[in-house]
Amino acid sequence: MLGKNLGNFSKNEGPIGSSYAFSAIEGSLSFVLVVIFWLNLGPVFVRFISNLRLFQPLKEYLGANAPFFAMALGLVVSARLLMKTKLKTIATDKQRFDFPLALLCAALYTSVCIIFLLASIMAKPGDYRFIVQDFPQKLLLLPFVLFITPLQTTSEEFLLRCLPVRVFSRGTFSRNRKQILIISGLSALFFCLPHLSNQELSFGSNTVAVLSYYLLFGFAGTYLSMRTGGFEVSMGIHAANNLFIALICNYEHSSLPSLPLVRSSGPIGTWFEVVQLAVAMACIFLFLKWKGKLTKTDR
Repeated sequence: MLGKNLGNFSKNEGPIGSSYAFSAIEGSLSFVLVVIFWLNLGPVFVRFISNLRLFQPLKEYLGANAPFFAMALGLVVSARLLMKTKLKTIATDKQRFDFPLALLCAALYTSVCIIFLLASIMAKPGDYRFIVQDFPQKLLLLPFVLFITPLQTTSEEFLLRCLPVRVFSRGTFSRNRKQILIISGLSALFFCLPHLSNQELSFGSNTVAVLSYYLLFGFAGTYLSMRTGGFEVSMGIHAANNLFIALICNYEHSSLPSLPLVRSSGPIGTWFEVVQLAVAMACIFLFLKWKGKLTKTDR
C-alpha cells in the first residue's frame, strides 16, 4: 500500500544507482525550507532587480523570474544541509542524468507546439501578430532566456515534482502500476496548487480548462518520469514549454513576460490548449515506448 511507502529510506537500501539518500522527514523539511526561501527571499530579489537600470523587457523578465533564483538557492542549501545528497541523485535513479533523453523529449514537445501554433494561425490569423521591430532587444534578451528559463523550470520541477514524488514513493520509483497512478495523481495536485495564482487562471476563458491543463501537466510529467526512472522527461518538457512561450509565441496576460516572435491576442485557457498538451504527452509516451525507455509495470 502507498501508506507503507512514506517511511524512512537509507543510503544502504535500494538498487544500484537509486536515490535512497535521505529520509522522508528530511525530504519534507527540505520542501518546507525551499518554500521559505522562495516566499521570503524571492521578494527581496524582485526589489533588487526593480532598482537596476536595465532595458524594460529584460527588467520585466528578470523580475518575473527572480523568485526562482531564491527557490534554486533553497534547493542547493537543503540538498547540502538537510538531505546531504546531490541534486542529481534526486533527479534520477540512473548513474548519470540523461541529457539526451531530456533534449529529445523537449524537441518532440516543441514540435507538437509548433504544429498546433501553425494550425491556429491558419484558422484564426487575426489573433496573431508577428513581432519584428524588437529584434535587437530580442538578441540581448536571448542569452538570459536560454539560461534563466531552464533554471526556473528545473527549480519548479525539484520543488513541485521531484521532492514530493521521492517522499511519496519512498525514494526510488515504484514499478507497481497502481502506485504509479496514485503518486502521479498526488503530484498533479502539488504541481497545480502553486499555479492557481497565475494570471492565466484570472484571465482564462475557461477555468476548468486551465485547471485541467495544470493537472494534466503535473500528472503526465510524473507518470512518464516514473516509467523512465528519472525526471529527465518532465524537466525537458517543462523547459521546452516555457522556452516556447518566451521565445516563439507568448500571449496577453502571460505570467512569463518576454519578447517572442509571435504574440497571440486570442483567448487563453481554452480546451484547444488542453488537447495540444494531451497530444504532446501522448506523442512523447509513444516515442519512449518505441525506444524501449519505459520500464515494465506490475499489476
